[in-house]
This record gives sequence, structure tokens and C-alpha cells, in this order.
Amino acid sequence: MTVYAKITAKGQTSLPAEVRAKLGVGPGDRVEFDLMPDGTFSLRKARHGLEALRGIIKLDFPVTSEDIDRWCREMRDGGWEKQ
Repeated sequence: MTVYAKITAKGQTSLPAEVRAKLGVGPGDRVEFDLMPDGTFSLRKARHGLEALRGIIKLDFPVTSEDIDRWCREMRDGGWEKQ
């Protein structure tokens, strides 16, 4: 599927209806552009919440979503008091 869009003098463009439908995005949603090794771009719906933070912190050990849930519960329940 090839779809075209025009770029305005301000460098803006609108996503055609077919693209918005395929991405599942609408007014107020965010999209991500990723530069691929071959020079093309990948476009996808932006991730939200903790998923958007994936990869920001590098650890020396694997962390599962269960680990994060447990840490959050411990923090909420006062399990990590200042020492």
C-alpha cells in the first residue's frame, strides 16, 4: 500500500485516513518515527506508560514485569525505607 501526504511550508503533514486506521491512532495520539539501517523510516503508534521507558535503564541482570510489579508494591507498602 503506497499512500502520499503533502508537507506544508511549516514542515507539517497529516496522516492519511488509511494510515491512521492501520495504526489505530486518532486526535491526540502520538506516533514514533524510527530511522532504519537502510535509510527508510518506520512509523508506529507511540507506546505509553512503562512500556515507553523500556531500554532507558541498563542493568546487569534481566528484569521481568513481575519484578517491576513487586518493586512497586514494596515501594507502595513502605518496604524501602530510608536508611
